[in-house]
Amino acid sequence: MPNYSDRYYKNLNRQRAIPNVSLAAGGFTPAAFTPFVYAPKEFDVTPLQKSLATLDERKEKTDQQRAAIMSALGNLKLGPEEDKWKADYANRISKRIDAAAQFGDYSAALEEATRMAGEALSSPEVTSRVRYHEAREKWLTNLENRAARGEIDSDTLARARYENAYNYQDTYDDNGNIIGGTAWNAKFEPVKDLNLSQVMAEIKSLVTPSSKATSGRGGTSQVYLDAQGNQTTDASKARGVFSTVSGGGSSHSETGVTAQQWADAYDAWVRMHPEAARQFEQKRQNNIWLYKQDLMRSQDMNLSAEERANAKANADIQYSQLTDEQGGLLSAENYARSIANPMFKVMQYSKVADSSEGGSTLLNEGYLKNKTVAEAYGMTVGQAEIYGMSSPIEQQAILKDVATNSNSLTNAGKEALSIFEKSFSGSTYTAPWQNQ
Repeated sequence: MPNYSDRYYKNLNRQRAIPNVSLAAGGFTPAAFTPFVYAPKEFDVTPLQKSLATLDERKEKTDQQRAAIMSALGNLKLGPEEDKWKADYANRISKRIDAAAQFGDYSAALEEATRMAGEALSSPEVTSRVRYHEAREKWLTNLENRAARGEIDSDTLARARYENAYNYQDTYDDNGNIIGGTAWNAKFEPVKDLNLSQVMAEIKSLVTPSSKATSGRGGTSQVYLDAQGNQTTDASKARGVFSTVSGGGSSHSETGVTAQQWADAYDAWVRMHPEAARQFEQKRQNNIWLYKQDLMRSQDMNLSAEERANAKANADIQYSQLTDEQGGLLSAENYARSIANPMFKVMQYSKVADSSEGGSTLLNEGYLKNKTVAEAYGMTVGQAEIYGMSSPIEQQAILKDVATNSNSLTNAGKEALSIFEKSFSGSTYTAPWQNQ
């Protein structure tokens, strides 16, 4: 590389020097320099404040719309079965609103909330549930009213509630969108229960009791007194009449209804009431349901031992009512007869009636008088009769005989004898019947 010296460059510059030209000669006048002076100004935040205020307003309106949606969902007339669905549905709505506002764009969030406010309660997912609930509640109210009127009993009411439990299900289109739901239809619609008292009264009106009767009438007879004053029916020994008996009339009747007569009347009643078959079948199904409920309770270890034992006992009772002697399940017809036949056995009866027309007995007045004397002195009626027809001395002898031989003389008799003895001392006489 050549080494150029300073002299070389100086000569070079002189050779290539640019001639000086006056700017004034070219008509150019340079401008005077004016220095820049900075004057600071205050920042205008009004647009930003307006923007933030608009953002806050949209967020507030979004929250208001969200709260209104939640309140409306809470007021939906649905049962506790739909509490979980309502919570999930509310969460889905909130997530959609929050998703629209995830970058702070509350204009989009407000728009989504406004749209959801219009759709939340009118979607098929909501309206189908409300219709189902309202229809089921109306049916349940009618069911309870029927029970209050006595049309169905407590077993039928409990079973109907159980078998018609809440069972709403959503329905979907081919794209998986909810387009509606199941309509309410009762799985078990009870018929009117049997009123067994009324049934038996109607069957009784169809039964004519069987009957038979016999009757007769008696004659007239007399009872006599013999020589000793004893009663006798032998007229050849009669010394007098003791009584005359007029025989009365008598009757015998039998009435009754057999178990077979009741069964025949039951068959006739069933033919006149075709709904009875459905009523007996309903009662049979009630028994089956009660048996299953009690059996499950007997195996529920959450219950006490006593509760399980009671449930097992109830299940055994239900089982015995549902099965025959071999343990087979009774048909509807045989189940009905298993209820009716024991009642017919209890209701069968046989009444026997005997009646008589009272006869008349005419007692001898003398006999009544003699009986009074006999009781007073302690002698027989015959002795009293002879005593009454005897002379005083004979009466003394009669009293002595009673006192000596029968030893039955009363105090009154002894007193009478004492009087006679004072009056007839030393006299001897024997009682009339001792001479025969």
